[in-house]
Amino acid sequence: MKHNPWFFLVSLLLVWSLVSTASAQETSNQCLPQAPIEIYAELPRFHNVGTLFDEFRNQIRDKISQLATNYIRRVSKTRYVFEDDKEYLCSKNKIPVREMIAAIEVNTELKDDLRRETISYFTCKGQLIFTENFETRGKELTESNTQQLLTGVRPFILESNEDSETYTLSDSKRMEMLKVHYKKDDQKAQKTKADFFILGQPALSYYENIGKKQSQVSYIVYPLNISYKYDNGGFNVNYNIDSNLEFKISGTDKGQIFYFYNSAKATTFSQFITQFQSHVLGITIFVYRAIIDGFLGALPATEIVSTGSKSDRLLEELNINLSRLVNNVEINEVRVFLQDFKNSVEAGFIKDERPAKAK
Repeated sequence: MKHNPWFFLVSLLLVWSLVSTASAQETSNQCLPQAPIEIYAELPRFHNVGTLFDEFRNQIRDKISQLATNYIRRVSKTRYVFEDDKEYLCSKNKIPVREMIAAIEVNTELKDDLRRETISYFTCKGQLIFTENFETRGKELTESNTQQLLTGVRPFILESNEDSETYTLSDSKRMEMLKVHYKKDDQKAQKTKADFFILGQPALSYYENIGKKQSQVSYIVYPLNISYKYDNGGFNVNYNIDSNLEFKISGTDKGQIFYFYNSAKATTFSQFITQFQSHVLGITIFVYRAIIDGFLGALPATEIVSTGSKSDRLLEELNINLSRLVNNVEINEVRVFLQDFKNSVEAGFIKDERPAKAK
């Protein structure tokens, strides 16, 4: 492949240290935990494996949706083929009208206690861009929903009859770029664990232990030092921290909730979420998103298509992002939306015609 999908990541350098956060941690250690709320050894709604997964993979779903609205889509049982109604320029080559400019293909297999689902993405020349693979182990597994997979919809959860779930994203040379392994450590005790990898290096671990007296969820962030070269492109990521960072939420049957950031002493939720967004969403998930975005750049360019008025589109986007904010999911998407909104206002695309506030 001649394109360089990581033109914005050729020299990505993320150098962090704990010096700036040490004083904040010192202050937070003196803070008291939040007031108890009425729950029974449950945890507050926060990021789990599924929502962390959606934070980076939903952009694939969105891209497929945009391809379907920007181009002509031919549908078969296991394949989407996208065509244009005009001549299309692909890597300096002209593709005739109504010929393939991109394709998505799904292959599934169910055998005994293993279900495999493979989704492959192709360019206009039929060259493979990247592949996603889901492997589920368990008992009495159901058949895959091929049409749902073609639309990019694939929840990453463990059902009661499933023991483990593994997701991998590989480049066209079958090199494993991203991996998430999610498993049940002890089904009776409701213990689960998930590990996130980038180019084979551990990036994040998630532990959940739900009990009658106490429940706990932990996130451990690891240093990153990775380099990737591909044809005429590539990227480097350096995330330097002195030691692993641990975020922990603990809930008791008395309704108490405690938040911990790299310390045995509880901190406030405000301090916890600030550091969580900075390190977990701002580093690990950001790198996941950036790598996927680089691969998606090899697919035809798309834009969001709205069938209603400009106000309808804006209201829809506001409602989506309000829902994300209320449920504390896809926070990076909210941040991107607000930045785009600010840029649109500054560029004059959005005008404030609200009546002036009464003094």
